[in-house]
Amino acid sequence: MEIGYHEFPSGKKYTFIKQNGNPVFVRNICFLMKENDPYHIVVVREWGSPSNYQVWEPPKGQMEWKELADAGYKAGDVIKPNVLLKQMKVALTREIIEEAKITSMTNLRPLPLVYKQAWPESGVKNAMFMYQFWTANITEEALIAAQQDMRQLVRSPDLKDVLLKDFTEKDAVAWWSPQSGWNRIRESFSKKMTRIYYAYLEKYGIKTD
Repeated sequence: MEIGYHEFPSGKKYTFIKQNGNPVFVRNICFLMKENDPYHIVVVREWGSPSNYQVWEPPKGQMEWKELADAGYKAGDVIKPNVLLKQMKVALTREIIEEAKITSMTNLRPLPLVYKQAWPESGVKNAMFMYQFWTANITEEALIAAQQDMRQLVRSPDLKDVLLKDFTEKDAVAWWSPQSGWNRIRESFSKKMTRIYYAYLEKYGIKTD
């Protein structure tokens, strides 16, 4: 498949693949499961949100071009799907550290799930975006460490001012399950994808209720 990027006004270069000649921007979402309890996943909260409701979501993000550039790729190159998936894994690992402050996880792997929709807001002709679903396992200790790092960041305005914006998008990280209430999960495609994930677990006999 052909790969490329578009540079947005923010200065970010986001990766796309060409499908039927049109750009499909590549994104990742990760459902980090509690060890021995896949019913609970990690969610992060939008920085400065006024309440606990409709502001939580699993770690996710657009794939930046820098991982592919670092690997020697140029816009217009053709890449095999398995090679792209490998670079997406690298990008996702960075995203999880930035958003959720989680640095220790095991068995990070793709799921046979994607979510795709049109993206007219991008300003790019005929653009779509597509999320690849991933999952991994983390321990209670890993989440506690992430929560401590997050609290330190929130309590240190000087530190926040010098960090890249990517590290200050979220201000809390926690476990979540459907029993905690779907009204906590961000509306639109964050909620759609989370429901797709739990439907997938139920399909394969993993208890989610």
